[in-house]
This record gives sequence, C-alpha cells and structure tokens, in this order.
Amino acid sequence: MDEKNISTLKTLLEREIASGGDERRVRSLRALDLGDGSDEAKEARSDACEAFAGDRVAQHNLSIRFEEGIGVPKADQELSFYWSKLAAEQDFGPAQNNLANKYAKGRGTLFDGKEAIRLYRLSAEKKIPEALGNLGYCCLCGECLERDPVKAVELLNEAIRLSEPGRQSGRAHYNLARCYERGDGVGKDLDKAVELYRKAVELGWQDAQTALRRLEA
Repeated sequence: MDEKNISTLKTLLEREIASGGDERRVRSLRALDLGDGSDEAKEARSDACEAFAGDRVAQHNLSIRFEEGIGVPKADQELSFYWSKLAAEQDFGPAQNNLANKYAKGRGTLFDGKEAIRLYRLSAEKKIPEALGNLGYCCLCGECLERDPVKAVELLNEAIRLSEPGRQSGRAHYNLARCYERGDGVGKDLDKAVELYRKAVELGWQDAQTALRRLEA
C-alpha cells in the first residue's frame, strides 16, 4: 500500500509542477520524506494522498502533521495553515477550530481575531468540545469579542460535558475553576474551584498547580 502511495505522490508532484499549480501544494509534496520507512511517515503519505484527492479529514490530519512535525521531516506552519483552511472550507468542525487557533495566534498566517471568532462559533455549533472551550475562554477574557463571563461558564461547562473520556481538556477545567474562584459569571464556590483545579492538574494543565497550592495553603 505504501509503495502505491509513494508512486501516487511522485505522480502528483510531476503534475503540480507541470501545471504551475499552488506553490504550497508543491512544497507539501516535496516536504514528505518518501524514503522514511517509519509508521508515522507512512501514515503521513497516506494522509497526503487522500488530502490531495479532497478528503477533508485527511486534509485536517495533514495540517496537524505539518503543525507538529509528525511523520514529516520538520514542522511547517504555513503548510499547516493551507491544509487546515481547505478542510475548514469543507465545513469540518475540528479543522474550523484548528484554523481559528491559527488566526487567533497568528500561526502560519496573520492574526485575525474576527475570523478566529467566526470559525470558533462555526465549530462550536457542531459541538466540538475544543471549540466550545476556546470560545468560552474568549468570552471570559474578552479576547476578540465582548467579555461575557456568564456565557463563558455555559460554554466551558458544555465543553467539559461533551468531551470524550481520555480527551478531556485541562484548560477548560482550569478556566471554569477560575470562574468559581472569582465568582465570575457564576456564584463564588472555592470548593468547586479546588475540585476543578485538581481535575485540571490530573489532565496535565500545569497552571492549575499554582492555583491549587494557593487555595489549599
């Protein structure tokens, strides 16, 4: 199967160069290490074949690979943005959240807070937990939109509720804990804050350790 993928990718590269297509597509193909026999590299080649064929899930996966340097020789934020945008334009919720992150952080593209919020909302409408948590954070801090702590609490609670076991967000628990600690958008409840901070620590969110020590002192 991998030999077939390698052959397909070589053909795609020849066609893209001959047609004078988008330079990022050529760069994507050249960025793949066709001689790497690792499982991650093979999976990256498989994703690339499907991504070039228009599969939105594969496009999203390829974006993550270029973002984190998984199965490719090195990370490339511009290529990650390119593939994330293609997947998001096909109305794929996880890609819309990922693309929003890129606009919010200016990663692989210029900062665009308005576009980030638009995409977070599209993804949140599909009940993507990460997007609900990110939008909740924006509402809590007033980043790129008007501050609304009550809405933030609602979104953070929904993000936690909808998260699959093993994929829960320490960040969402941490931000919700901050709300309970401060009485921000919800009644002040230090016991609830401690409970949420402890869960955030359990999920690997390091900032929660400092907050937990402060409340348990």
